[in-house]
Amino acid sequence: MSLAFCTLSVRSQSVLVVSGVLVDSITQKPLDKATLIRLSDNRAFITDRTGSFEIACTDNDAIRISYVGYVTLRVVVRNIPDSMSNKKKYLRIEMRRDLSNLPLIVINENPLELSRKQDSIYYSRALKSPEATLMNPISFLYAQFSKVEKEKSKLNEILQKNYFDDLLNYRLPKQLLMNITGDKTFDLETLKQKCRPNEFFILNASDYELYQWVKNCYAY
Repeated sequence: MSLAFCTLSVRSQSVLVVSGVLVDSITQKPLDKATLIRLSDNRAFITDRTGSFEIACTDNDAIRISYVGYVTLRVVVRNIPDSMSNKKKYLRIEMRRDLSNLPLIVINENPLELSRKQDSIYYSRALKSPEATLMNPISFLYAQFSKVEKEKSKLNEILQKNYFDDLLNYRLPKQLLMNITGDKTFDLETLKQKCRPNEFFILNASDYELYQWVKNCYAY
């Protein structure tokens, strides 16, 4: 293990060795590759596989200890108890996990409710960025009137109300339904009553998946 020494000041401060080991406060497992920074010159040191370290510094120095997912510590050298030798100090540091940065995880036991939330997310995305093309008249109107905030708000209400029907019309036009089923009477209303389409599926399914779904639904 390499040993680095601080530059001595004009006052010729005595150099001592601070060594020790870093472990998890709960599991007591050593923390390898933790970072220790000698604050007098901002030089970094890394713990080895056993969590051990060794740094040379003066009694007036301080060490900052950090490890990903753990609370960062600052140790003042003069406050470390002396070991049997006056030139050495030993530390066993138990690092605590930093719970303040953990992401919030919500567990939903109801698959149906989760599905509805997914639908809502994709539904919201579609409303926020409609493609302004003549093939999508509602989105085209949205683009035309978006300059006027009041009219855009009204149009957004229309989009929210009729979005699913427009989505079905766009992805499954009447001619396509007739080509798939061979039945001229099989329209979107029949499709909705018989197949109960899911908005999430209609929005994200590939053309082939839609084709197979309509075909199987009609045969059923």
